[in-house]
Amino acid sequence: MKLIRFWIVVLSMSLLTACTKDEQIESSKEFILEEEKLEKVAVTAKPEEVNYYKTVTLPYYEEVIAEFDSIWQLYWQDSAEQFSRGGMLIDYINSLKEITDSYEALQLKLNEFPIEHLIADNVVTVQQAAKDLNTCIEKRLEANSNLLTAILTGKINDTKQVEIQSIVAEGDKLLISSNSKMYGLAYDLGIQYTENKGK
Repeated sequence: MKLIRFWIVVLSMSLLTACTKDEQIESSKEFILEEEKLEKVAVTAKPEEVNYYKTVTLPYYEEVIAEFDSIWQLYWQDSAEQFSRGGMLIDYINSLKEITDSYEALQLKLNEFPIEHLIADNVVTVQQAAKDLNTCIEKRLEANSNLLTAILTGKINDTKQVEIQSIVAEGDKLLISSNSKMYGLAYDLGIQYTENKGK
């Protein structure tokens, strides 16, 4: 039990650096600045579409991201910290199982993005962003499943820790890609980050 508790502490602390929302946005902005160096055809969006994206589509995305982050914080990081301080193993295992249920429910929301008043190209961008986020969720579910299996079989060690970290890191790259698409589209539509950031 002490060994399992030790590895969970190490693993959870190593993953505390997973991208926060602000870091995701900053990374997206850096990506967009690089994209600006490329020549592209200027497109003037209709005010109705800009307003729809600003007040409906992007806020919906940000709500999904907020839920995505809170699930990970509560059931992965906070529960690991509680277990490291002497919490019951069964409670920690139940928290990991809750990640699966919560993320699978969140995935359903990715099919409900409000895109009715966007032009075809922008619909494609939003759908690609949703696909990236969905794959990121799949990566976290994979990492969570691997950790659960390692705990239940008693095979949690430094090799498994690195493997799980790698899976989460792969997912975070897709999370940044998803943000880049959504905030990149906001930029193209003339929407400032400060108007939506933090809502």
